Amino acid sequence: ELLEGRELGDYLEERGRVPVSFAVNIVRQVCRALIEAHDKGVVHRDIKPENVFLSGDISSPIAKVLDFGISRLEGQQGNTLTKTGFIMGTPSYMAPEQAKGLRVDHRVDIYSVGAILYQMVTGRIPFDRADATATLAAVLTEEPEPPRAIAPDIPEHLEMIIQRAMAREPEDRFQSMDELDLALAPYDDFAEIADEPSRSLRLRPLHPSVLDAAAEARAATAARPELTFYGGVAIFSCLTGLMVIVSAVLRLAKDAPYATISGVESLVIALVLVAAVSSPLFLVLRHVKRTIWPNTARVLELLTRLRPPVLAGLGTYALGTLCLHAAEAVVVRRAVDVAWPGWDLVLPLFSLAVAGATAVGVGTSQKPGFVDRLGLAVGAGIVAGLGGVIVLASLAGRAEGEPTAATPSEAPSATAAEESDDVPTAAPTASVTDPPMSTGAAQAQWAKVVRYMELGATKDAIDSLGPLFELDPLAGKDSNVRGGLVTLSVRACLTQGDTCNRMLEILTKEAGTAGPDVLFDLLTTKGGTSANKHAARLLKTQAVRASASPALLIAYDLRTAPDCSAVRELYLRAATEGDHRTLRELKMVASRRECRIVKCCLPDDKDLKALIDQLKDKL
Repeated sequence: ELLEGRELGDYLEERGRVPVSFAVNIVRQVCRALIEAHDKGVVHRDIKPENVFLSGDISSPIAKVLDFGISRLEGQQGNTLTKTGFIMGTPSYMAPEQAKGLRVDHRVDIYSVGAILYQMVTGRIPFDRADATATLAAVLTEEPEPPRAIAPDIPEHLEMIIQRAMAREPEDRFQSMDELDLALAPYDDFAEIADEPSRSLRLRPLHPSVLDAAAEARAATAARPELTFYGGVAIFSCLTGLMVIVSAVLRLAKDAPYATISGVESLVIALVLVAAVSSPLFLVLRHVKRTIWPNTARVLELLTRLRPPVLAGLGTYALGTLCLHAAEAVVVRRAVDVAWPGWDLVLPLFSLAVAGATAVGVGTSQKPGFVDRLGLAVGAGIVAGLGGVIVLASLAGRAEGEPTAATPSEAPSATAAEESDDVPTAAPTASVTDPPMSTGAAQAQWAKVVRYMELGATKDAIDSLGPLFELDPLAGKDSNVRGGLVTLSVRACLTQGDTCNRMLEILTKEAGTAGPDVLFDLLTTKGGTSANKHAARLLKTQAVRASASPALLIAYDLRTAPDCSAVRELYLRAATEGDHRTLRELKMVASRRECRIVKCCLPDDKDLKALIDQLKDKL
């Protein structure tokens, strides 16, 4: 056939960038020519603008593919000029596997067609270096500049099509020329409205990603915002989950029911975790920014891999929490203490495990039937895990090791604590003169309260306190009762509501002088809890101070004194009214060497040392 016209290469050299619709029409004609070649098992391997000839009217030309000189049949064996190890083709339009001299298939032509379309819509050759060696190196190691970075008016979906056609890995490209041709159809204004599909289109199944161009265009537009959202959620969830896990381990290690961690410990945990993950996180984000973010096809691929594990992990955590509350309200019909540190360990770990399994599954989902098997496995794991949550919930009361009514011999001795010159630890202690409960009925009622606490029935335990104080108004002076009231207050005020309000009402109106004592213990030993904050607020009120003992008032006034002069003014009251709590506060003031954070430090005050010795002798 004698052709009249001009090469596409000459036309592009003269015109530079061409309109999108014109470029797409030419490329689709090239696709259809190569469809016929590929159907016969022929791979061109040197598709470039110089091998595309435009004949007829240049405004709507007919494109013909020329020069099959280095083509070969797929699967061809034998010692040929183009055998594996020889690099044949034009570097700027050459697929990476072809540049490496590897054995190739029809997907190298898909890459080259994508490179031609890239040049037509941007006016630039994808890889244009000073010499062939530098160009080959760029093909092997670099990514072409995103088309929209050169020409922002290019549709984002079309950019994604080009980038998918030019994917570095053959399996990431369109898998047939049919798919590329159909994906480009929405941008071909020259095509007839009712374009009869080619024979090969009817015979070969299409990749699902090209069946709905409009949906794919919407996905391409939303890909980067979605990736930002899911990436941010994943990073935030992992960081907070790790913080919760570490804090749960620390709380469990304290071997105390409802143990809390201080604000300093929380800050240290946060800083350590941020420091630990900052470097790898920076490297990951830099990799995403350099190699994935500019490529819409890769952004979509990463989004496809990231979204399922994020949703699976968050969904598992939400379902676990829901099952925990369902167990509390329906299954075991009693409080299972969602604040038990064990839940903060079990739920995040299980959620991370499900997210990890989902991520692995998505990464290997190319295997036939794997998605179905993964869905069944993850579903079974979630059901089993959530069933375990319900079982653990039914045992939570005992698992927490809630303190029971201790015998008098087990109660801590304040005298023993004060024998040491060291600052005592911040724990509620009782005076050796604290009286036991006066009647057997009161003791039986307290045993009932303890039993409810062991079962995790916080509300029932609090409801049983009213009858206890009716039987014995001084019951709160018993060291065991006082320690139990501290624990029960922490539990009751884990969440705001009627239970917390009722507990505070008992301490301020029904427990007598023991109520303010318990509030002071909460203030000094339960920092960071909601009960601690309530105690700090109530101890300032006149109503609570009116029912407090003089010994408590002097200890509280020492603790809240605004400066050292105010502390010195309290020495006389401390000598006459103070008890072991006053001694503890005075020792803390005397032990402080620097007043940078605390309000008062008197390490060298002779009067203070004499007062401490006097209180030791008294107690």
